[in-house]
Amino acid sequence: MQRTARLVAADAKMISAAISAMNDYKTTLLAHLATYKNAVLGVHEDGVWARNNRPYPHILPSHKAELNLVSGVRVLWAASPKASRVKRHRDFHHLNSSQAFAINLFFPLLYDRDVHASLLRALDLAAGVVEDWNFEVIIDRVELTNFDLVLQLEGQRRVFIEVKLTESDFGEVSDSDTQRRRRDLIYLPRLAEKVSASALEIPHFFKMYQLLRNASYAATNRDQVLFIMPRQNTAVASAADRFTSKVVSEDYRPLIRTVFAEDLVANLLTADLPSNVRAAVGETADKYLLRLSKV
Repeated sequence: MQRTARLVAADAKMISAAISAMNDYKTTLLAHLATYKNAVLGVHEDGVWARNNRPYPHILPSHKAELNLVSGVRVLWAASPKASRVKRHRDFHHLNSSQAFAINLFFPLLYDRDVHASLLRALDLAAGVVEDWNFEVIIDRVELTNFDLVLQLEGQRRVFIEVKLTESDFGEVSDSDTQRRRRDLIYLPRLAEKVSASALEIPHFFKMYQLLRNASYAATNRDQVLFIMPRQNTAVASAADRFTSKVVSEDYRPLIRTVFAEDLVANLLTADLPSNVRAAVGETADKYLLRLSKV
Protein backbone atom coordinates (compact mmCIF):
# COMPACT_ATOMS: atom_id res chain seq x y z
CA MET A 1 0.00 0.00 0.00
CA GLN A 2 2.90 2.40 0.75
CA ARG A 3 4.29 1.71 -2.72
CA THR A 4 0.89 2.40 -4.25
CA ALA A 5 0.61 5.68 -2.33
CA ARG A 6 4.06 6.77 -3.53
CA LEU A 7 3.18 5.92 -7.12
CA VAL A 8 -0.08 7.84 -6.87
CA ALA A 9 1.69 10.90 -5.44
CA ALA A 10 4.37 10.76 -8.13
CA ASP A 11 1.75 10.32 -10.81
CA ALA A 12 -0.18 13.34 -9.52
CA LYS A 13 2.87 15.57 -10.09
CA MET A 14 3.48 14.10 -13.53
CA ILE A 15 -0.18 14.49 -14.44
CA SER A 16 -0.17 18.16 -13.42
CA ALA A 17 2.88 18.87 -15.59
CA ALA A 18 1.46 16.84 -18.48
CA ILE A 19 -1.88 18.64 -18.40
CA SER A 20 -0.14 22.02 -18.49
CA ALA A 21 1.87 20.95 -21.54
CA MET A 22 -1.22 19.36 -23.07
CA ASN A 23 -3.14 22.64 -22.83
CA ASP A 24 -0.40 24.32 -24.88
CA TYR A 25 -0.49 21.43 -27.38
CA LYS A 26 -4.26 21.57 -27.77
CA THR A 27 -4.29 25.34 -28.18
CA THR A 28 -1.56 25.10 -30.83
CA LEU A 29 -3.23 22.25 -32.72
CA LEU A 30 -6.65 23.92 -32.71
CA ALA A 31 -5.10 27.12 -34.09
CA HIS A 32 -3.35 25.05 -36.77
CA LEU A 33 -6.63 23.32 -37.67
CA ALA A 34 -8.43 26.66 -37.91
CA THR A 35 -5.76 27.83 -40.37
CA TYR A 36 -6.03 24.50 -42.21
CA LYS A 37 -9.79 24.97 -42.53
CA ASN A 38 -9.31 28.35 -44.22
CA ALA A 39 -6.14 27.79 -46.23
CA VAL A 40 -6.39 24.15 -47.29
CA LEU A 41 -10.12 23.47 -47.30
CA GLY A 42 -11.19 26.95 -48.38
CA VAL A 43 -13.89 27.03 -45.68
CA HIS A 44 -14.29 30.37 -43.93
CA GLU A 45 -17.53 29.70 -42.05
CA ASP A 46 -17.19 28.47 -38.48
CA GLY A 47 -19.08 25.38 -37.43
CA VAL A 48 -21.06 25.08 -34.21
CA TRP A 49 -20.38 22.93 -31.17
CA ALA A 50 -23.64 21.18 -30.32
CA ARG A 51 -22.97 21.27 -26.60
CA ASN A 52 -23.19 25.05 -26.29
CA ASN A 53 -24.42 26.13 -29.75
CA ARG A 54 -21.41 28.42 -30.20
CA PRO A 55 -19.23 28.67 -33.34
CA TYR A 56 -15.51 27.81 -33.22
CA PRO A 57 -12.85 28.33 -35.90
CA HIS A 58 -11.62 24.69 -35.76
CA ILE A 59 -15.11 23.30 -36.48
CA LEU A 60 -16.53 22.74 -39.94
CA PRO A 61 -20.14 23.56 -40.76
CA SER A 62 -21.97 20.28 -40.22
CA HIS A 63 -22.98 20.05 -43.89
CA LYS A 64 -19.30 20.10 -44.85
CA ALA A 65 -18.26 17.30 -42.48
CA GLU A 66 -16.94 15.23 -45.41
CA LEU A 67 -14.06 17.69 -45.68
CA ASN A 68 -12.73 16.36 -42.39
CA LEU A 69 -11.39 13.45 -44.42
CA VAL A 70 -8.21 14.38 -46.27
CA SER A 71 -8.47 14.49 -50.05
CA GLY A 72 -6.62 11.19 -50.49
CA VAL A 73 -9.21 9.45 -48.32
CA ARG A 74 -12.47 11.27 -49.09
CA VAL A 75 -13.59 9.64 -52.35
CA LEU A 76 -12.35 6.16 -51.47
CA TRP A 77 -14.08 6.27 -48.09
CA ALA A 78 -17.38 7.38 -49.60
CA ALA A 79 -17.26 4.42 -52.01
CA SER A 80 -16.27 1.85 -49.38
CA PRO A 81 -19.00 -0.54 -48.15
CA LYS A 82 -17.40 -0.35 -44.71
CA ALA A 83 -18.08 3.38 -44.46
CA SER A 84 -21.84 2.84 -44.40
CA ARG A 85 -21.47 0.64 -41.30
CA VAL A 86 -19.60 3.27 -39.29
CA LYS A 87 -21.74 5.44 -37.05
CA ARG A 88 -20.26 8.90 -37.00
CA HIS A 89 -19.66 10.63 -33.72
CA ARG A 90 -21.82 13.67 -33.12
CA ASP A 91 -18.74 15.90 -33.34
CA PHE A 92 -17.29 14.33 -36.49
CA HIS A 93 -17.30 17.78 -38.12
CA HIS A 94 -14.81 19.03 -35.53
CA LEU A 95 -11.40 19.08 -37.18
CA ASN A 96 -9.92 17.58 -34.02
CA SER A 97 -12.32 14.62 -34.09
CA SER A 98 -10.36 11.54 -33.06
CA GLN A 99 -12.72 9.42 -35.17
CA ALA A 100 -11.80 11.38 -38.30
CA PHE A 101 -8.13 11.20 -37.28
CA ALA A 102 -8.35 7.40 -37.02
CA ILE A 103 -10.00 7.07 -40.44
CA ASN A 104 -7.54 9.44 -42.09
CA LEU A 105 -4.59 7.66 -40.51
CA PHE A 106 -5.56 4.04 -41.12
CA PHE A 107 -8.05 3.81 -43.98
CA PRO A 108 -5.57 4.40 -46.87
CA LEU A 109 -3.36 1.66 -45.42
CA LEU A 110 -6.22 -0.81 -45.08
CA TYR A 111 -8.05 -0.07 -48.32
CA ASP A 112 -5.07 -1.27 -50.37
CA ARG A 113 -4.24 -4.87 -49.43
CA ASP A 114 -0.76 -4.49 -50.87
CA VAL A 115 0.03 -2.02 -48.09
CA HIS A 116 -1.06 -4.27 -45.19
CA ALA A 117 2.42 -5.71 -44.66
CA SER A 118 3.89 -2.20 -44.40
CA LEU A 119 1.24 -1.24 -41.85
CA LEU A 120 1.92 -4.30 -39.70
CA ARG A 121 5.66 -3.59 -39.74
CA ALA A 122 5.07 0.08 -38.87
CA LEU A 123 2.95 -1.03 -35.89
CA ASP A 124 5.68 -3.51 -34.87
CA LEU A 125 3.28 -6.42 -35.30
CA ALA A 126 4.35 -9.88 -36.35
CA ALA A 127 4.21 -10.48 -40.09
CA GLY A 128 0.92 -11.87 -41.25
CA VAL A 129 -2.19 -11.21 -43.26
CA VAL A 130 -4.95 -8.73 -42.42
CA GLU A 131 -8.03 -10.81 -43.16
CA ASP A 132 -10.56 -8.14 -42.14
CA TRP A 133 -10.77 -4.76 -40.47
CA ASN A 134 -13.47 -2.45 -39.18
CA PHE A 135 -13.80 0.92 -37.48
CA GLU A 136 -16.02 1.49 -34.43
CA VAL A 137 -16.31 -2.10 -33.23
CA ILE A 138 -18.03 -3.54 -30.17
CA ILE A 139 -16.86 -7.13 -29.69
CA ASP A 140 -18.68 -8.02 -26.49
CA ARG A 141 -22.32 -6.90 -26.41
CA VAL A 142 -22.45 -7.40 -22.65
CA GLU A 143 -19.23 -5.59 -21.76
CA LEU A 144 -19.67 -2.92 -24.53
CA THR A 145 -16.18 -1.53 -25.01
CA ASN A 146 -16.05 0.29 -28.37
CA PHE A 147 -12.72 0.20 -30.19
CA ASP A 148 -11.82 2.77 -32.82
CA LEU A 149 -10.39 0.06 -35.07
CA VAL A 150 -10.06 -3.72 -34.96
CA LEU A 151 -7.76 -5.70 -37.25
CA GLN A 152 -8.52 -9.37 -37.76
CA LEU A 153 -5.27 -11.19 -38.58
CA GLU A 154 -4.71 -14.71 -39.79
CA GLY A 155 -4.74 -17.38 -37.11
CA GLN A 156 -7.68 -15.74 -35.34
CA ARG A 157 -5.40 -13.02 -33.99
CA ARG A 158 -6.88 -9.59 -33.42
CA VAL A 159 -5.45 -6.12 -32.82
CA PHE A 160 -7.66 -3.72 -30.85
CA ILE A 161 -6.79 -0.06 -31.44
CA GLU A 162 -7.78 2.96 -29.36
CA VAL A 163 -6.95 6.37 -30.89
CA LYS A 164 -6.60 9.72 -29.11
CA LEU A 165 -5.91 13.16 -30.57
CA THR A 166 -6.62 16.19 -28.34
CA GLU A 167 -8.32 14.35 -25.47
CA SER A 168 -6.76 15.28 -22.13
CA ASP A 169 -7.09 11.84 -20.57
CA PHE A 170 -8.40 8.33 -20.81
CA GLY A 171 -11.88 7.86 -19.46
CA GLU A 172 -12.63 7.50 -15.77
CA VAL A 173 -15.89 6.31 -14.23
CA SER A 174 -17.65 7.22 -11.01
CA ASP A 175 -17.79 4.71 -8.19
CA SER A 176 -21.24 3.13 -7.99
CA ASP A 177 -22.87 -0.19 -7.14
CA THR A 178 -23.31 -0.92 -10.83
CA GLN A 179 -19.66 -0.23 -11.64
CA ARG A 180 -18.51 -2.28 -8.65
CA ARG A 181 -20.55 -5.23 -9.92
CA ARG A 182 -19.05 -4.85 -13.40
CA ARG A 183 -15.59 -4.70 -11.87
CA ASP A 184 -16.16 -7.86 -9.82
CA LEU A 185 -17.96 -9.93 -12.46
CA ILE A 186 -16.30 -8.81 -15.70
CA TYR A 187 -12.98 -7.12 -15.20
CA LEU A 188 -11.33 -8.80 -12.23
CA PRO A 189 -11.36 -12.24 -13.91
CA ARG A 190 -10.14 -10.78 -17.22
CA LEU A 191 -7.39 -8.62 -15.74
CA ALA A 192 -6.06 -10.76 -12.90
CA GLU A 193 -2.85 -11.76 -14.73
CA LYS A 194 -2.57 -8.73 -16.98
CA VAL A 195 -2.10 -5.83 -14.57
CA SER A 196 -0.83 -5.16 -11.06
CA ALA A 197 -3.13 -6.08 -8.20
CA SER A 198 -3.05 -2.49 -6.90
CA ALA A 199 -4.58 -1.22 -10.17
CA LEU A 200 -7.65 -3.34 -9.52
CA GLU A 201 -8.21 -1.83 -6.09
CA ILE A 202 -10.80 0.89 -5.55
CA PRO A 203 -10.49 3.83 -6.33
CA HIS A 204 -7.51 3.16 -8.66
CA PHE A 205 -9.59 0.89 -10.87
CA PHE A 206 -12.16 3.60 -11.58
CA LYS A 207 -9.49 6.23 -12.30
CA MET A 208 -7.89 3.96 -14.94
CA TYR A 209 -11.19 2.59 -16.17
CA GLN A 210 -10.81 3.00 -19.94
CA LEU A 211 -7.20 1.84 -19.98
CA LEU A 212 -8.07 -1.24 -17.92
CA ARG A 213 -11.18 -2.22 -19.85
CA ASN A 214 -9.28 -1.90 -23.13
CA ALA A 215 -6.36 -3.90 -21.74
CA SER A 216 -8.75 -6.67 -20.71
CA TYR A 217 -8.99 -7.68 -24.38
CA ALA A 218 -5.33 -8.68 -24.67
CA ALA A 219 -4.80 -12.43 -24.88
CA THR A 220 -1.50 -14.32 -24.84
CA ASN A 221 -0.35 -15.40 -28.32
CA ARG A 222 -3.53 -14.07 -29.88
CA ASP A 223 -4.87 -10.56 -29.28
CA GLN A 224 -3.05 -7.25 -28.81
CA VAL A 225 -4.20 -3.82 -27.66
CA LEU A 226 -2.59 -0.66 -29.07
CA PHE A 227 -3.02 2.90 -27.83
CA ILE A 228 -2.30 5.40 -30.62
CA MET A 229 -1.85 9.13 -30.04
CA PRO A 230 0.50 12.00 -30.94
CA ARG A 231 3.54 12.10 -28.68
CA GLN A 232 2.95 15.85 -28.44
CA ASN A 233 -0.25 15.23 -26.48
CA THR A 234 1.80 14.69 -23.36
CA ALA A 235 -1.21 14.18 -21.07
CA VAL A 236 -2.51 11.02 -22.73
CA ALA A 237 0.95 9.97 -23.93
CA SER A 238 2.36 9.96 -20.40
CA ALA A 239 -0.77 8.28 -19.01
CA ALA A 240 -0.51 5.50 -21.58
CA ASP A 241 3.24 5.15 -20.99
CA ARG A 242 2.82 4.90 -17.22
CA PHE A 243 0.07 2.34 -17.69
CA THR A 244 1.97 0.10 -20.10
CA SER A 245 5.28 0.34 -18.25
CA LYS A 246 4.13 0.28 -14.61
CA VAL A 247 0.65 -1.21 -14.44
CA VAL A 248 0.67 -3.87 -17.15
CA SER A 249 2.37 -7.07 -16.01
CA GLU A 250 5.68 -7.92 -17.63
CA ASP A 251 4.31 -10.88 -19.57
CA TYR A 252 1.66 -8.72 -21.20
CA ARG A 253 3.73 -5.66 -22.08
CA PRO A 254 4.42 -6.94 -25.61
CA LEU A 255 0.64 -7.24 -26.07
CA ILE A 256 -0.53 -3.93 -24.55
CA ARG A 257 1.48 -1.11 -26.06
CA THR A 258 1.59 2.57 -26.99
CA VAL A 259 2.40 3.55 -30.57
CA PHE A 260 3.00 7.24 -31.16
CA ALA A 261 1.43 8.58 -34.34
CA GLU A 262 4.63 10.42 -35.26
CA ASP A 263 6.60 7.15 -35.15
CA LEU A 264 3.93 5.30 -37.10
CA VAL A 265 3.96 7.94 -39.84
CA ALA A 266 7.76 8.07 -39.93
CA ASN A 267 7.94 4.29 -40.32
CA LEU A 268 5.33 4.34 -43.06
CA LEU A 269 7.09 7.08 -45.01
CA THR A 270 10.27 4.98 -45.13
CA ALA A 271 8.29 2.04 -46.57
CA ASP A 272 7.73 1.35 -50.25
CA LEU A 273 4.19 2.72 -50.46
CA PRO A 274 2.15 3.41 -53.60
CA SER A 275 2.24 7.10 -54.43
CA ASN A 276 -1.45 7.68 -53.61
CA VAL A 277 -1.09 6.03 -50.18
CA ARG A 278 2.10 7.95 -49.44
CA ALA A 279 0.33 11.17 -50.37
CA ALA A 280 -2.61 10.39 -48.04
CA VAL A 281 -0.22 9.59 -45.16
CA GLY A 282 1.57 12.89 -45.80
CA GLU A 283 -1.71 14.82 -45.87
CA THR A 284 -2.71 13.29 -42.55
CA ALA A 285 0.65 14.14 -41.00
CA ASP A 286 0.46 17.72 -42.24
CA LYS A 287 -3.05 18.09 -40.86
CA TYR A 288 -2.54 16.68 -37.39
CA LEU A 289 1.04 16.15 -36.25
CA LEU A 290 2.66 19.61 -36.14
CA ARG A 291 5.91 17.98 -37.10
CA LEU A 292 6.78 20.19 -40.07
CA SER A 293 7.19 23.51 -38.21
CA LYS A 294 4.29 25.02 -40.12
CA VAL A 295 2.46 26.37 -37.08
